Amino acid sequence: VEWGADYSSSGTQAAGDTVGVINGRAVSHREFSERLKAAGARRTQTGQEVDAGEMVRQAWDDLVKYEVVRQEIDRLGIQVSDSELAHYARLNPPADIQALELFQTDGEFDVAKYNQFITNPVAITDPVGRNIVRYIEQTLQQQLLINRLQRLVM
Repeated sequence: VEWGADYSSSGTQAAGDTVGVINGRAVSHREFSERLKAAGARRTQTGQEVDAGEMVRQAWDDLVKYEVVRQEIDRLGIQVSDSELAHYARLNPPADIQALELFQTDGEFDVAKYNQFITNPVAITDPVGRNIVRYIEQTLQQQLLINRLQRLVM
């Protein structure tokens, strides 16, 4: 995997090639490459050195953890309703969303700006706004599902 890893998005990929299997689910080259690109971008943004081998191992480990947890959530039938998600989104935006300049006033997270954004129907008509809302929903849904699984295990 390390030899073929393309975290810089400079190479070519053959869609549909399986790079591994996690608990019975095949992981395509495309899916794994997307995770590597995201990991590379995060490390570049934070100024961390990019060790390709370590990044490949970390991306694979993260994918394994995610997949095993997702399968257990599915097996147990754990769900989050839309109203729960909306309530949680209003009260607990993800930390990386709070750090966006769009929601800052004098370098601090501004709850009023954030709430104005998420309650504004026009926000989702803009492609950037739609991506932000989609990210908030996906991130919070995953957090809520994992929290419920952890409570069940405890």
